[in-house]
Amino acid sequence: MRDCLDALLIAAVPSAEQMTLASSDLRNLIFEQREALVTATTDNHEQMTIDVVAMLFEFILCDLQVPAEVRAQLGRLQLLVLKIALRERSLLTDPLHPVRLLVNRIGSLSLGLQRIDPSSVRIRTEIKRIVDILLSERIDNAALLTEILNQFDIFIAPELRGNDSLVDRAVLALQNAQSRTLRFALLHPPLAPTPHCPHHATFLPHFLTPPSLRAHAPASH
Repeated sequence: MRDCLDALLIAAVPSAEQMTLASSDLRNLIFEQREALVTATTDNHEQMTIDVVAMLFEFILCDLQVPAEVRAQLGRLQLLVLKIALRERSLLTDPLHPVRLLVNRIGSLSLGLQRIDPSSVRIRTEIKRIVDILLSERIDNAALLTEILNQFDIFIAPELRGNDSLVDRAVLALQNAQSRTLRFALLHPPLAPTPHCPHHATFLPHFLTPPSLRAHAPASH
């Protein structure tokens, strides 16, 4: 399985532009490679993990409240996140896992700041830089992922500095958003089980929870 994923990470990760299908939908890379992935392992837990991570990304890719460019960048991380999830089961159960924190931070901040600055050029450029680093160096180490998260927090602080009223508007927008990327626990009805993932519903609730933009404000003063 590790060899299969390493090969796919080299050959099958598209650019953000290549993530978009002719239908304007975004590609689910794990679904595309599912046959190769499930045949690379006989472990039932690994097969279930493949399906769980694929479904989690399907929600992210379809969440129209998060900018399409940001969703495309997050979508490029599918195979890397799967590789980590197969090695670290805590990714699906621990809300403080650095992968989950990073996806949360990118999703919530891009959603909130888009309400302030629809173009969001600086934040989109930074998100692309982070994703490019993760993929080019195939970073799957918790300490390095935490460092990337810290770098993103340092980047975002000046964006919020001295803009309390704008931050308040962004926080309100997040509180009012029914974002599937940020609020998996609110999904209804529950997804039907799949042959390799009969109990995936236990993983889906609370996988991603929206951190507050306001939590970053103290760092900006």
